[in-house]
Amino acid sequence: MPEIGAGFEQVKFRTVLATTLTGNGKHLFPDQTVTRKDRAVPVDPVECKQPRILSALFWIGSAVVVFLVMCAVEAALVVNVILCRPKLGTVSITSKPEGATVKWHSQPIGKTPLVAYPLPKGKQILELDRPGYQLRLIEVQIAEGRLNDPGLVPLVREAGQILLKSEPVGLSFEIVDPEQKVTSGKTPIMVDNLPIRKYTVHIKRPGWRDYIQEVDLQPNPTVTIDHAFQAVNVTLKSDPAGATIMMGQSELGKTPLTVALPMERIELVSRFGTLEPVTREVIPDPNGSTMVEFKHNYGLLSVRSNRQDSEIIVDGLPLGKAPIEDFLPPGQHQVIARAPDAPDQTRVADIQASQRANLAVNFNTPLQSPVVPKPTPRPTPHNVPRFRNIDQYNQAKAEAHRRLEQQFGTSKNKLESDKDYYDNQIDDSKGAIKDEWKTKRKEAEQRLDQLSRPTWAVHAGIPRSFHFHGTLALASPGPALSGLWKQNIVATVFWVGELPRENDPGNLQSAWDQDWIHTTKTQNPFYVALPYNDVQNGHTKPEAKCIIPWFTTAFVRDGKSVLKDRWVAIRKGHLVCYAQWEDVGPFCADHWQYVFGSERPRPNKNRDAGIDVSPAVRDFLGMSGMDSCDWRFASEKEIPPGPWRVSVSPKPALPRLLELKTRS
Repeated sequence: MPEIGAGFEQVKFRTVLATTLTGNGKHLFPDQTVTRKDRAVPVDPVECKQPRILSALFWIGSAVVVFLVMCAVEAALVVNVILCRPKLGTVSITSKPEGATVKWHSQPIGKTPLVAYPLPKGKQILELDRPGYQLRLIEVQIAEGRLNDPGLVPLVREAGQILLKSEPVGLSFEIVDPEQKVTSGKTPIMVDNLPIRKYTVHIKRPGWRDYIQEVDLQPNPTVTIDHAFQAVNVTLKSDPAGATIMMGQSELGKTPLTVALPMERIELVSRFGTLEPVTREVIPDPNGSTMVEFKHNYGLLSVRSNRQDSEIIVDGLPLGKAPIEDFLPPGQHQVIARAPDAPDQTRVADIQASQRANLAVNFNTPLQSPVVPKPTPRPTPHNVPRFRNIDQYNQAKAEAHRRLEQQFGTSKNKLESDKDYYDNQIDDSKGAIKDEWKTKRKEAEQRLDQLSRPTWAVHAGIPRSFHFHGTLALASPGPALSGLWKQNIVATVFWVGELPRENDPGNLQSAWDQDWIHTTKTQNPFYVALPYNDVQNGHTKPEAKCIIPWFTTAFVRDGKSVLKDRWVAIRKGHLVCYAQWEDVGPFCADHWQYVFGSERPRPNKNRDAGIDVSPAVRDFLGMSGMDSCDWRFASEKEIPPGPWRVSVSPKPALPRLLELKTRS
């Protein structure tokens, strides 16, 4: 029983499997024993091996079938790909500006410039998108195997518009973009097609502060700017009437007038011809009851002539044909009457405030020398002092000696200054130039040795009672000076070769000589600059022929200055030197009212300086770097011998400190 039980457990599975496979209870494994409950059955070994072979064949066949199926599917896919391959071409796109995103079926495929991007054959729609620009749709016909290029595609900025209004209308405006590009015009106006960005809008009204508004422009809505300048009416009057009223750089009109002004503190300037301008600060009354009066300090000049064709020129400014009447500032003014085929008649008018001065010109009288005003008129045969006794005579004689001694001292000091200047130039020169300076010094020494005291004489008839009249005649040491002195003018120093620095362009060039630094080899070291230029943009200014007294005789051609090399006399105390006009300044080039008229220099940071002088002028007159002097125009014939008659330039003129260091 034990052996039979063990065998039953070993063959139980095989028996069941064999029975199941045969379905009839026959044994598939004869070499083995099938155990039943009632007896033990042996099983065949050959029958036991056959199921293993069948199982292996089954799995091998299954694997072969799966492999063949997979190969068939793959072959089908390959055939499908070969048969259904899409036909492609390429496209290249460039936009202006570049950097636009290119989209195909709403999907980004790159940025411009896009080069040889593959797309299917046929019509394709591409989108070009760039911030700040309108979306651009491009239709491209793609050809198989070819590069398709639609060319340069311009992008259009997203645009907006600004509506500008103002009260009053007709005001100037400026629209400034971030790149400082300006769009300007007059209000009211609609400004359209403006790129989408930020702008600064300025609305301008003369005399008012600019109205400024920042605008962030968007594509669709219109931005409206509407500004009203609050103003109040102000009445303006002047004496004399007809003055021009200025508010800043804006001309309001001529008096009398009523104008609208801003309701804030403003500065008004009244200008009338050559009269001194009058400035008033005004705060307009909101009720409109403000009246401002400008009172000028002036006198009236009346000139008559026996020639109706005579032209009257006052202080170098033509006033028209005689007879004329004109308002002039108080003081002495040079009056020239000029007629064809007749010598000029020159007079000096002494204008008093609130008074009329009458001048009569007769071209039939013999030509007289120009009368030059002096602070104290000398006695003439028509103004003879009467000596009541010998004491008065001796006093007059002593006074004559005192004046003569003063003139002698002035001449002596001038020659000594010339000699010192020549000595300095000799120290700084070499060769032929040094010999030339030595010759000049020798001439100055000879004149100094030969200088004699001016003679004086008393022409008088002296009766025994000592009641007599007489004339004191003094010898003059030189020719009479022509022209009127511009007194107490602040002078600054400049020199050829002055290097540029902050707020100063330097002096390597002059207004009339682009190569000034090199042409100084033949230039007079005594030179000046005055604030007027008769040439602008290569052409002679239109007003030059009317304001420059010597224009007619000196004019050569358009664009060539008649001012360059003109002689100027400069006076400091008792010393006088002569220089030539070689440059323009200081600070401006259009102030002919001062240069040829009676105005004072315009205000500037250098104490209202009105003339620039060279170091040679400064040293000769003993001036500082910023000092006051008198100056006037001088004619060629009255220029005496002196260092200003020598043209040398051993080296560029240097400031005084540098000159002292060089000499030491």
